[in-house]
Amino acid sequence: MGAKMTRKEELRKILKSALREKFAQTPPEEIRRLSLDALSHLLQLSVLRKAVTIMLYLEMPREFPASPFMLPLLNQSERRIVIPWCEENHLRLFRLVSAVEVKNPDDLDSLCSDRLASGAYGILEPKEELRFRPEFRIEPNQVDVIILPGLGFDRRCRRLGRGKGYYDRFIANLRSDVPLIGVCFDEQVVERIPTEPHDRPIDYVLTPTRLYTAEPGANG
Repeated sequence: MGAKMTRKEELRKILKSALREKFAQTPPEEIRRLSLDALSHLLQLSVLRKAVTIMLYLEMPREFPASPFMLPLLNQSERRIVIPWCEENHLRLFRLVSAVEVKNPDDLDSLCSDRLASGAYGILEPKEELRFRPEFRIEPNQVDVIILPGLGFDRRCRRLGRGKGYYDRFIANLRSDVPLIGVCFDEQVVERIPTEPHDRPIDYVLTPTRLYTAEPGANG
């Protein structure tokens, strides 16, 4: 008989099932609309106003889509979007596009097609031959805002990942003043995410209908 599942493991199982059901029952155009509803909350955040370098995840299958955020976020001439990619057990950063390169949606589609390929877990990642070219390299201390996924969140802005620890390790090495913004469907917000002493709360959680903000001092 196997060991008893932890509360985190139980939540992961429940939330993965909820996401499978969500995508099975919801047409793609409705999924995109929900993403754009969450984007409307994101664009109201004051932490974005002066942000130049924004780290944005590209979703895996059955994950809340953040890719529709990309074009609206490129609304300042100096702004750039960077994406994470996996090297062994760590996340690295890649400068995907900058506002000066993108004049319309076709430009964005063309650049993404030229620079991305399907990688681990079905996630789009930078093409291998581009990953270490100097013009695409970004260091974590250059990032102004991070938009990150999660399997689940709670109203206190605690995050539950998928158990691999990629984002946990990455966040641990960031400056403490970099705003962390989670996005998800409303169904992924639960009453309480179990935490451990090393877990860092994030600053905001956005859903299609709500904006949750961490309690003052929660991240200090």
